Parts: sequence; C-alpha cells; structure tokens
Amino acid sequence: MPHEIENWGQLVDYLTGIDKDSLAVLDCYASWCSPCKSIAPFYEKLSKKYTNVHFLKADIEKVDKICEEFEVTSMPTFIFLKNLSALCKIKGANREKLESNIIKYR
Repeated sequence: MPHEIENWGQLVDYLTGIDKDSLAVLDCYASWCSPCKSIAPFYEKLSKKYTNVHFLKADIEKVDKICEEFEVTSMPTFIFLKNLSALCKIKGANREKLESNIIKYR
C-alpha cells in the first residue's frame, strides 16, 4: 500500500530512513484529477507486486515544496527517487512506462 506524504520534511525523513540503494516512486496526484483516479488502483497493485520498492503518494494541493523541487506541472507525475535524487519523471497515467521504469531502476 502506498505511503501518503504530507510535506517536504516527511519526504526527506522517509527517504533518509530507507536504504540508499532502494527505489522510491512518488505519485504526485490531485484528488480531482481523472487520470490520477484511473491509475491509482494500478499503482496500488504495483506496490503489492514490487515489495522491494517504496511506493509513496503526495497530494499536490498539500505539498507545494515537493512540486517546486521536482518541477511537477501536470498530474499525475511519478518521480523515481534513489538516495534523495530524482532518476526520472513520468508525466501522465502511462501504465506500461510506469512499470517498465520500476523494473529498470529497482
């Protein structure tokens, strides 16, 4: 089950608390966003399938600093993080690209 991130400090704390070589995927979503709602069940399935990956979610209306830091301009945006660094971003609800990047970076 994806872990909800409420603010920048919580994200930093979470990422510094996991192994530096672990992959974390952050789903930047909005509650009113139709593509966000449509991909949410798939994202949750991925969190159960890839148990060695950390799945996170952040409501863009609550996490301004995260949006600024990672230049989130559309929803959903998935940010792939390792050792506090962004490896890549996926804009949009592209299931195939999301899973292939999890496989690539895990």
